[in-house]
Amino acid sequence: MPNARQMPTRVPTNRFAGVAGVCVWRKSDLRLGLILIVKAFCLSSLLAVVFGGMTAHAQEAWKAFEDGRFSWNTSGPLIDVGPGKDATDPHVSIKDPTVVFHDGGWHLFATVRTKSGRVDIEYLRFTDWALANRATRHVLALHDQYYCAPQVFFFRPHRKWYLV
Repeated sequence: MPNARQMPTRVPTNRFAGVAGVCVWRKSDLRLGLILIVKAFCLSSLLAVVFGGMTAHAQEAWKAFEDGRFSWNTSGPLIDVGPGKDATDPHVSIKDPTVVFHDGGWHLFATVRTKSGRVDIEYLRFTDWALANRATRHVLALHDQYYCAPQVFFFRPHRKWYLV
């Protein structure tokens, strides 16, 4: 995020009455999300059939909905605790990332926990995921207490980025 005008603005979590800084999902939200995922999968399968038949991969993926056996492939970790592991109070985990692609680069905000139990937010910027773990890291001093699980979004009416 290139200049101060575009940097995320911290919104105190106490502005969300009754939430106390915790993201709360209603069952209806989760159900709607699952329905949308299934509909997108069905639409892509339908398009595959209409435009040249269902591929073997699509047939295999669809079968998982019938027998309940889901599988996937993963890479190794893209980001670890990095240079923080050698600090006086070493970082022991990095988690809860929120990622934004803006101005040709990836901006990642994540929770970092230290051996002493302190929890902070760390910011990284990189252009390629293969280079993510080597990106310069910045611990954001936005609080004097527990602050984690960042969410970043651009609010068009204000023309600002927000970090909550």
